Amino acid sequence: MMSEQHWNEAQQYTFTAALDSATWAWEFLRRNPEQGRLRRAGIIKVETVAGCRAGWTLMLRIHDGIGCGATPGEIAAVLGTGQPQPLSAADVMALHKCACTLSAGGYRHLLLVPA
Repeated sequence: MMSEQHWNEAQQYTFTAALDSATWAWEFLRRNPEQGRLRRAGIIKVETVAGCRAGWTLMLRIHDGIGCGATPGEIAAVLGTGQPQPLSAADVMALHKCACTLSAGGYRHLLLVPA
């Protein structure tokens, strides 16, 4: 959060010239004291692109695998070896459902995730 002593210095806000809409939203959200309290307490977790990248990549690969005719079991065998926990066919199906939701319009949410 911007220090109270700098709010009146225009040069402290030059970074805003390059902000996209998602980052503008984040700048306002991070100034919300209740959001800050909840994050510090561990009650809510803020998604970031870096924190979501691995999961999104996995969902994209699963979506493409199903689209190419691979079975959930085949996908689990190929992709599960590089995961912190092994993937089951049921995991693949659950992640595929999420990927389908994203490709059907849920991707708009991704535009709001801060970098």
